[in-house]
Amino acid sequence: MGKGILNNKCIFCCDANPEVLIEAQDSSKVYDNNKPVLTTKSTCTVKNPMPCPRLTAEAGGTIVPCQMLLTGWSKVNDKIKINGLGILTDESVNHCVHGGTIKKVQNSSNVYILNEIKMPQENVGMENSSIERNDATGKDREKNEVLAVAVQNKDLSSDTEKTDNKKDKRNGYENPYSSYTLCDYRNCSKCSECSYYNAVFTVNNDSAKLRDNFKRDRLKEWDDYFNEKEKTEKKYENGGWNTAAHHIISGNQILLKKNEDSKEKDNLIYGSLVKLANFFGYDVNNDQNCILLPTNEKGFGDNELLEKNAIAYEVMSLCRRQWHVGGHKYSFDKDELNSMQQELDKNPLLKIKNRTGSVWANYVEIMQVELDKLLMKYSKVICWEEQKAKYRNKFIADMNGLSRRVEKELLKFKENPKSSYPYYVSKISAKYAFEIPDTKKVIFLTNENDHIIARKYRIMKRKGNMIINDNFPIFEVSNERRMEFVKYCENVQHFIMTEDLSYELPFKYSDDIGPFILTIEKKDKSEETCKMLYRESALITAFLQKYTGTNLSVKAVCDERMKGMNIDG
Repeated sequence: MGKGILNNKCIFCCDANPEVLIEAQDSSKVYDNNKPVLTTKSTCTVKNPMPCPRLTAEAGGTIVPCQMLLTGWSKVNDKIKINGLGILTDESVNHCVHGGTIKKVQNSSNVYILNEIKMPQENVGMENSSIERNDATGKDREKNEVLAVAVQNKDLSSDTEKTDNKKDKRNGYENPYSSYTLCDYRNCSKCSECSYYNAVFTVNNDSAKLRDNFKRDRLKEWDDYFNEKEKTEKKYENGGWNTAAHHIISGNQILLKKNEDSKEKDNLIYGSLVKLANFFGYDVNNDQNCILLPTNEKGFGDNELLEKNAIAYEVMSLCRRQWHVGGHKYSFDKDELNSMQQELDKNPLLKIKNRTGSVWANYVEIMQVELDKLLMKYSKVICWEEQKAKYRNKFIADMNGLSRRVEKELLKFKENPKSSYPYYVSKISAKYAFEIPDTKKVIFLTNENDHIIARKYRIMKRKGNMIINDNFPIFEVSNERRMEFVKYCENVQHFIMTEDLSYELPFKYSDDIGPFILTIEKKDKSEETCKMLYRESALITAFLQKYTGTNLSVKAVCDERMKGMNIDG
């Protein structure tokens, strides 16, 4: 049995929301059981306007029903033609510009390729139509495969060679990614010469070119940035850091983003938008799509993760710009999300800017929402070649306008890192702005005249700066005072020690309640403890970020630690 040919009985659904049911209609002149066989010209109608997940997310969670807009059928049977159009089979799919894939419902009715495809018994104007069956390979060919050609012109219906020649001229040349083509190219005799139809779907994402274009076309901003960088680097002990030219609209990670839910090899979410960009001459490397951001210093890759984070925090605190890393798609764990949610609850105005429908979305997801709006705006099935003069400047202005709007959001980081929400090019930039704890207690141990002295501090974060509160009594640690020391430590999990201190805490502990220990350098004997902490503020901030700890009660932690020393509480 051959592949199933689909007729008007077939019901389709959208993989973005399988509850959205879709009917297809066709005016073809070949029928099965008095139902028109579906072809590449078949149109679709939504039977039940269920919510569209993508549009609902864009509306901030407000339910938006399906607004289907299709780009064209693919995976059709080209061995069977009706009026020069391919026939839809079980494998045929269509793509919605909002990201969904339209495909046949599994148990929907269809017909198999037998000798059942026939002309209707009564149909006005059909007396010259015909069905031609081609069995060129004889018995070796499947009995079920037929060539159905239904034409309205008497001369063509009786001349197979003429029909094949017409097919070669109109459909013999087809762009391999024609599913991203927003025009009626199948019925256009000029499509093989059309610059829109032949526009490629690739993007040349070139950071060096982007950087050169920014320097050439925005020289004053370039000079201002590097003059400020030179002044700021004098406060930085490690010498300096590099500068990344960041694509605000990333060609590789955003424009060429693939639909991860699709099984198709080359299903690009923004394929039709990229095709328009190349047709209109939009360059993803143009100066409007660039922002200069700090990134790795020399030898950065040789550092441990904690040191890398510390460097990033320190540089961000100095230059007040987001830290750039190559990947802009990231995720947060549950504890991080809870901490960030608490911060957002304090400032509900920030939530309004996030249109994804989730508390936190990464940079790629945020930019997708922005591009979805553009995709909807330009998803028109028109002759783009004829309309090029009308739309070219408008399209480029819209793309550049998006870049400049997002650039302004990224630059708000300078005044207050939280104000850039939700536009963060890296996870570490978002964590710097939000997840760094507003307050966290630490115990700082130093060796002073052969006595171990413990000081308790509350470390706070205000507008990107570390503030240390030392309104706690100091404690001299000794074996005789182990139980008292456990109570002094309360449920503190973060301990800082000077490198010259070879010391073990006087209690045992389990991994889930710490302690987490950080060692720092003491430059001279007279250096004050608070000064040491402030000097290492970036490292300490990274340390608190990496080891977030738990929220166990004081009694639970003390009981666990005393149990490790065989001391009754």
